[in-house]
Amino acid sequence: MLSLATARTEEELVAWEKRIRNHLAKRDIDASGLTYVTEPKIDGLAISLTYENGVFVRGATRGDGKVGEDVTHNIQTIEELPKEIKDAPALVEVRGEVYMPLAAFAELNQRRVDADLPAFANPRNSAAGSIRQVDPRATAERPLSVWSYALGTTDGIRRLNTHFDEVQWLAEHGFKTNPDTAQHQSIEEVLERCHWWLDNRDKLDFEIDGVVIKVDQLNLWKELGSAGREPRWAIAWKFPPTTATTKLLEIEWNVGRTGHMVPWAKLDPVRVGGVTVSNATLHNEEDLERKDVRAGDTVVVLRAGDVIPQVVSALPQKRPKDAAKPLPPTHCPACDTEVVKPEDSVFSICPNRSGCPGQIFQHIKHFVSRGAMDIEGLGEKQVHRFLEEGLISDVADIYNLKQEQLEALDRMGETSFRQPHRRDRQVPGAAVLESALRDRPARGGIGHGGGAGTRVRHDRRDPRRRPRADRRDRRHRPDHGPPGK
Repeated sequence: MLSLATARTEEELVAWEKRIRNHLAKRDIDASGLTYVTEPKIDGLAISLTYENGVFVRGATRGDGKVGEDVTHNIQTIEELPKEIKDAPALVEVRGEVYMPLAAFAELNQRRVDADLPAFANPRNSAAGSIRQVDPRATAERPLSVWSYALGTTDGIRRLNTHFDEVQWLAEHGFKTNPDTAQHQSIEEVLERCHWWLDNRDKLDFEIDGVVIKVDQLNLWKELGSAGREPRWAIAWKFPPTTATTKLLEIEWNVGRTGHMVPWAKLDPVRVGGVTVSNATLHNEEDLERKDVRAGDTVVVLRAGDVIPQVVSALPQKRPKDAAKPLPPTHCPACDTEVVKPEDSVFSICPNRSGCPGQIFQHIKHFVSRGAMDIEGLGEKQVHRFLEEGLISDVADIYNLKQEQLEALDRMGETSFRQPHRRDRQVPGAAVLESALRDRPARGGIGHGGGAGTRVRHDRRDPRRRPRADRRDRRHRPDHGPPGK
């Protein structure tokens, strides 16, 4: 399940269509009959539903696009989801989005308030949390719904020529599809529809944060392919991001896993896009200087989708007279080592790579995360506590943890102990490390080497046999830029 590239302006959407036509022209494919489908971009939880011989057998979250969480028992509690399909092929995978209708969300929150329970922050987080409940009975009490919008893997299904045919097939077989999904003959029609959705979003009983546009002809999807994790045949037109103004209380500095000094803003809590924001990123010290943001300022805070909230700008007309320009720290806030500023860097750096507790914490936190080794049950809070208790001092110590060590900690009984394991298979101890290195190449902090590039190289060669990819090899990869870029 791939991610989608985004367009935030009409110009970016038109440029996307131009890239599609150019890509097809290079392959001598006639694009004169190109059509599109638009559908709302539901702000929910992406889900994959598998049916075998017409019977629902598995539900999984999107996860990292290749490996997701098995949430079959919880998905089965959604009443409107078909548990069986009539006249079904041997195998069909349905892609959809689990969400919570706004009216149902309001009723749920009222019941929780009446029962002296905390209210949920927003429908999206509520839906995502509900589908991941340990007890399916808890999920069954939540008013979840699901839109189905595409087919994935199939076996034995009749030939479908367009994506719109897929949507109709889903509707005919009992799946809930959005009735406002539409076909278009031109990019001008697509743009008109995008503005229609923007004008009507407040009338909907579900949250959307944009419009998904897809090339309608399924035979062109393979020809267009993907760039990294994003298909070329689809794009998300995102609505303008949500902003709010609040007071910036303090500017503080954290040390990252590679020693970078990262500024962040402590804010007077403010609601932005349905979420209460009290912290926001300031990116780096040069961006901080460019924006001229100071403690005490009234600032504009932006939150777009799931990205970390950020301070966009200050309102100088509301600035206190005594507001001073912030300066990067001269010493690391975690280890008190004197920081250095390389000439070509936008960050000051703590050079204490092996002894800085801040860097060690960030490194271990990254190591266990979904984007790296993906160790389930070991998150930021546990890493912080294990370091404080002296149970670990580096990533290797994770695999030497003993049950009695954890049982001795407050609020961590016998059920808290599990061997660290991958989400996609249960394997003990050091075998986790070996299997993860083999099956999930981690992003270890190599400059200009992101996750997509790591996956491409891993897919093409056994890293134990070919540890180096030469410059010529990179130059000829379609998803990589020229050497040195």
